[in-house]
Amino acid sequence: MQGCDAVVSCLGHNMSIKGLFMPPRKLVTEAVKRLSKAIENTNKDSNNPTKLILMGSDGVANPLGSDDQRSFGERTVLTMLRYGLPPHNDNEKAAAYISAVDSPVIEWVVVRPTDLINGESSKYETFTKPQKSLFGSAKDGIATRANVALFMVDLIMSSDEDKLWQTWKGKMPVLHDDMGGDVVCT
Repeated sequence: MQGCDAVVSCLGHNMSIKGLFMPPRKLVTEAVKRLSKAIENTNKDSNNPTKLILMGSDGVANPLGSDDQRSFGERTVLTMLRYGLPPHNDNEKAAAYISAVDSPVIEWVVVRPTDLINGESSKYETFTKPQKSLFGSAKDGIATRANVALFMVDLIMSSDEDKLWQTWKGKMPVLHDDMGGDVVCT
């Protein structure tokens, strides 16, 4: 980590029986803990904080409590996922860990894309909290993997002049592809 300006973690579990239910069940959480410690140990004398960007999902609630309360049905499904599907629990714990990081050498963002699809990069929108139901359709929001990558690169390359990093550091933006029309970003 010596001299790194930014670290991006897009780790996740394979979508197979082995990947969903077998070890390592805390892959993302343990990776975030190790990355944080490595950054702190190697950059403790640095005047420039390292940007730590974690990819999550919009199904992971912001542990700092700024998301709207989900419907009863959505909360029920998320509770079942939390206790029945180890990767969801892992992503929640990783977000909780990173949101509690208080270090002068680490600044963080957890990017929460909505429903991921393959596709080209295009315009995208970022929001402070989820904009759709867990049970929404594609017209309610999608995010291409290319746009998620583009946003992460935009965060890394952000300068003081454009203020993108300053807008999102210490936060958990939700990313949607720009679907056109009159969308108001909040």
